[in-house]
Amino acid sequence: MSYDIPTEVSRDGVMGTRISHPMGVDEARSRLSELPAALPNEPGADPVVMGSYRRPQGVLISVREYETLMEVYERHLRRNETEAAVASVRAEGIEPAPAAIADVERAAEGEISYDEAKERIAARARQWRMPPTGSPGTGDA
Repeated sequence: MSYDIPTEVSRDGVMGTRISHPMGVDEARSRLSELPAALPNEPGADPVVMGSYRRPQGVLISVREYETLMEVYERHLRRNETEAAVASVRAEGIEPAPAAIADVERAAEGEISYDEAKERIAARARQWRMPPTGSPGTGDA
């Protein structure tokens, strides 16, 4: 049995999912042993929705779909944290260097860790503050 899950576009253009035909709890209970095997293993597949009195209360999805959703959610959180950090620096009247923004964006995408981004930014800051060796007045000859 397939359950309709029509996709709609809200006023702000964001895709949303409305669940229209959840499986009753009694039916889900009677089919509990077969439901996990019936879950599609592809991301984006329709979940099994259930609830009492056919009101949506829970969703069964495959482990692969769950992992995909968590990956997207975590990336979204990292992106929000990154945007908040850059906005905080700008609120203090400082414009972050393009290389620093690129580092935190790479961290938000998971390409590098936030610790690595912080180290790269700090290394560039130290390099910027240090006078070049052999400069007049540094005592280096």
